[in-house]
Amino acid sequence: MSQSGRIIAVDWGTSTLRTYLLDESGTINAETTSKRGILKVSDKRFEDVLADEVAQLGVVARCPIICSGMITSRQGWVETPYVGCPAEISDLAAQMMVRDTERFGPIYFIPGVMQHSPEPDIMRGEETQVVGLDQDDGLCLLPGTHSKWVNLEDGRIRGFTTYMTGDLYGALIAETILRALPDEHWSADDFLAGIRRGHEEHRQGVSLLTSLFRTRARSILGLERSAGSRSYLSGLLIGAEIGNACSIYAPARPVTVIGDEPLTTHYMEGLAELGVASRVAPARSAPRGIFQIALIKGLIL
Repeated sequence: MSQSGRIIAVDWGTSTLRTYLLDESGTINAETTSKRGILKVSDKRFEDVLADEVAQLGVVARCPIICSGMITSRQGWVETPYVGCPAEISDLAAQMMVRDTERFGPIYFIPGVMQHSPEPDIMRGEETQVVGLDQDDGLCLLPGTHSKWVNLEDGRIRGFTTYMTGDLYGALIAETILRALPDEHWSADDFLAGIRRGHEEHRQGVSLLTSLFRTRARSILGLERSAGSRSYLSGLLIGAEIGNACSIYAPARPVTVIGDEPLTTHYMEGLAELGVASRVAPARSAPRGIFQIALIKGLIL
């Protein structure tokens, strides 16, 4: 079915590609989701892949296309510069880069965000999700392969911290002695036991490297039944992450969790177990953020 719209919002990450056709009020008229993330696109044929997705949207007229995520990285289509912290939505709009194409006309690429202090860090894509929230202050958590904890003050991204929690979990169960942990059904009890252990050992100053091997020792010696599961290992890593992040930011209000199920639920359960209040963000914050950036840029007439 043919669709009309004002802009096409593209959330293009490492493993997933999502496109949205938005009208002049930001309402989603059509959307697509595929597994054609940037690492799945051969020979950097990004324009061809985008054409397939746009065709599925059923667009009847050319309209501005705005891209966010790892598509703006060195491995992507157009590498954009990073905006320094503190960063606000107007900075993202002002520093977008444009690629002229014969097929689509100009395509806009949203920059990432960087910080140099207190520690160096970078993000691409998460900044668009954060500015898509109806929130000016507080702490946001974006779980994933590389979890981000983002501190908002007066509508600006003041700072953030990245944790390679998902990446580390994947590597541990694929390439280390912990791959021997059985791949059983998810256990909420084991997960929460891991949350408590990871948080407590972080509080005690125990190295995560030591905590990981203790997981194996506790299981083999029969000291902790739950330690012999991947659910426990996941909890251990997330508990350590939460412990470190809360020691940095000391959230005084509920943490806003942005992401997809089931990961958001796991993190919120972990936070609750440790007495940290949280709330789930409204769905589809990425296209809302892209829409707001497009408005500021004057791309929606």
